[in-house]
Amino acid sequence: MNDVTDIYNEAANKWSANKGVGSVILSEPLSVMNFVTMVLDKMVAKTPDLTSLIITETMEDRANINYYLDNTSEFREIHKQLITDKKCLILTREYVERSPYKPSSNSHKDVLITINVKEVQKDCREI
Repeated sequence: MNDVTDIYNEAANKWSANKGVGSVILSEPLSVMNFVTMVLDKMVAKTPDLTSLIITETMEDRANINYYLDNTSEFREIHKQLITDKKCLILTREYVERSPYKPSSNSHKDVLITINVKEVQKDCREI
């Protein structure tokens, strides 16, 4: 593996093979945003109507993942539509914890991704 992309691909494929269950910890020079974008691209390629919840620690992380999905994703148009249709929610941890939002019976998400979040005070199954 000479290329960072090979590292992303290997990790994303292993994560995908495990049906999206597991944790990934990345350090420099690897980019969390590149990896999350790659994982979501692989999932959207298989399931174009994928529902997802992405919880970020900060507004900066939220803006960054939006930027990566809009500008670096192979499936940028699909991601834009999923976000518009609220099938892909990108929220900050603080919003999740303080939100009075209560889920409906059809609010199940296919995937939950956290970016730089160390702890959440609210049960994510309630989102």
